[in-house]
Order: sequence, then C-alpha cells, then structure tokens
Amino acid sequence: GRQGEREGGREGLIDKALCSLQPISPPLPPSLSPSPHSTLLIDALTTAGLQPFVPEGGFFIVADTSKITVPSSYLAETTPASPSPMSRDWAFCRYLTLEAGVAAIPPSAFYKEDHKKLAENHARFAFCKADESIIEAKKRFQKWKGEEGGNGGGAEKA
Repeated sequence: GRQGEREGGREGLIDKALCSLQPISPPLPPSLSPSPHSTLLIDALTTAGLQPFVPEGGFFIVADTSKITVPSSYLAETTPASPSPMSRDWAFCRYLTLEAGVAAIPPSAFYKEDHKKLAENHARFAFCKADESIIEAKKRFQKWKGEEGGNGGGAEKA
C-alpha cells in the first residue's frame, strides 16, 4: 500500500544520498565550492586520515573511515542505542569521541536494520559550529594521530 511505498521511497532517498556524495577531487567547480566552515572541517578530517565527501549543501560532511582501525574492544561494546554486535560506524564514533575528543554521528542511526551495513565505514560530522570549535577539533585530531607527540592513536590500516 501507500505506507510501504512511502517507506521504500525514504530508503531509496537515503541510499541515493549516500551514493551521490562525491569525494574531494580539487579543484571543485564554483557551484560545489565548500563554505568556509566546511572547508575548515574538510581540512580537519583529512588531518585525521579520513576521506571527506563534499556535500552540495547542508550542515554535515560524511567521511570514509575505512582506513582507520577500530580497536576490537570498541566493537565488542554494547549500548542501549547499539546492542551487540555494535556496528562499525557506532564503534568508530565512540572510539573517536572517547580517544580523540571529537564527536561524530554514526550514519546507520538513520538506516533501517537491513541497510545499516551500508554505513559501516562512514561517520557524519557537523560543520554548523564556530570556527574555533572546528580548529580545536583539528588540534585534537593531530594529537590523536600522534603528530603532536600523542600516543599514536588512530593508526591507519596497513
């Protein structure tokens, strides 16, 4: 019926939205040039070893997290929001928040159960923040990556 069509339509829109994101490949056409806030966040995410996708608008940037190894202890955790087994995107976001001090949103929170796997290597970051907050996030990423004498967190996969 109509309810099923509406639900299917939403799923299709989410899938299309995820698939329509374009990876950074400078120079961007002027119509896709990022805003000053998103430019700061793109730089910070790149510093962290993440591959940001540049949206055409909005207040969020999704980044590919597949090059970052999530410790198994985070994957083994359970929370009321993400019961066992914890999905990789949830585990990555918890890891990033607790170890780097930078919060991200697990995209699978917006997916139906049978599509959550599509988001396993992604995290969503907001850039509707003051420049100082985004600059601080970059500093925290640098420390997390060991660039400022940190403990080498956020190791990339071999």
